[in-house]
Amino acid sequence: MKETQWLLRIVSPLFWKYQFQSKRYFKDRGADTLKINWKKCKCLMNALFENNEWCQIYLLEGISKYNPSNNDEISEIIERVVPFVSHSNSGVVLTAIKILIKLLDLVQSPDTIRSVCKKITPSLVTLLSSEPEIIYVALKNINLLIQKRPIIFEKDIKMFFCNFTEPIYNKMEKLEILYKLVSMNNIDLVLNELVDYATEVDVQFVKRSVRLIGQCAIKLEKAAQRCVEKLVDLVKTKVSFVLQEAIVALRDIFRRYPNMYEGAMQSVNENLQQLDDSDAKSALIWIIGEYSDRIDGAETQLSRFLDNLKEEPSIVQMNVLTAAVKTYLKCRTEESFNILERVFEFCEKESDYPDLRDRGFMYWRLIVIDPNVASLIVLAEKPRISEDVSNIDGALLDKLIDNLGTLASVYSKAPEVFVMKGKKVNLGEDEEEEYEEQALNKEVPNKGNDVLK
Repeated sequence: MKETQWLLRIVSPLFWKYQFQSKRYFKDRGADTLKINWKKCKCLMNALFENNEWCQIYLLEGISKYNPSNNDEISEIIERVVPFVSHSNSGVVLTAIKILIKLLDLVQSPDTIRSVCKKITPSLVTLLSSEPEIIYVALKNINLLIQKRPIIFEKDIKMFFCNFTEPIYNKMEKLEILYKLVSMNNIDLVLNELVDYATEVDVQFVKRSVRLIGQCAIKLEKAAQRCVEKLVDLVKTKVSFVLQEAIVALRDIFRRYPNMYEGAMQSVNENLQQLDDSDAKSALIWIIGEYSDRIDGAETQLSRFLDNLKEEPSIVQMNVLTAAVKTYLKCRTEESFNILERVFEFCEKESDYPDLRDRGFMYWRLIVIDPNVASLIVLAEKPRISEDVSNIDGALLDKLIDNLGTLASVYSKAPEVFVMKGKKVNLGEDEEEEYEEQALNKEVPNKGNDVLK
């Protein structure tokens, strides 16, 4: 018993000293305390093959913190890390790929970049044959890698074609990747695949596939004609939700390429059915207003939306107002004037939407003062819409690449956005000195002795 008491008297001050140092450490919590130099990095690489897969992940994380200073160090790290992209554990694979992608930013040789990317591709393809949940995580990470290094999958686009048995979340992610990989070399292959998807039963998936055809036309100007032809064929199917998404896609194409592909409007008019989606209604109304002087019966089509205008969403009401003004300024017919008068009366007396009333008064004053000036303002040439991409900002992309294989890559958000920060312990200078003095002078009460007694 006496030996135990003497041992506690020796250990107790050391314990309190450690506690003081840990509290001091928490003042700098969140800082990068792991400083890796080349010597330590080599030790970590030597230990990779001597540990199990979970330790390998931590070792690879440590290696990723080192910034090489010359080409010899870069080459050696790549040589030692490349074998782990073929590992059976997906965590090891993604961590190894993260290191390689970061090192490729420092490599100047195109041949080296291409060689490393070719070694990465088979490992990612293997991940796509796992369980649906692992496939989803792999797809989210692949989406980031493609934005950083499109060369990884430039010739393997078929790997992202969808199977009807897949869960919807994997299908939607594959569509995003297909859009990023589409080019003039594979546009025909992708368009045929998207048209096939438009015949499936999943409405959400079909809508996204149809709209993606329009986005391909915006991205690739030389393939726009082929995309429009595919959309016209889908319109002729007379399937309600396919027709509505095709109208939205055509609206975006008309905005991107003004005064082109107007022949597609004839097929839309011939197969037009009752629309129930607000986006589709807004798209059709915009097309009618923009091309009212070239569409036969534009006033008649526009007047169909006036009977139930009060029940329509605010976005549809705003588009009807703008289309009515455009139709009047372009056609200057009695029918277009009557439509405009009805819309102005609705804005003044029936609408509860303040933005709609204000815009209606603005248009009314412009037309009353001088219709020619109103034409110059309302019918002015509009800037073409830019390519519809979902690429991530460069700084954020680099941060997500640093967190490849984590929740940050799945959420596509920086870790600090969704990770709660720990409480910060702030000790005053006097309190720190008191803790240190007590620990060194052994003035800390030995509670362990009392317990043993």
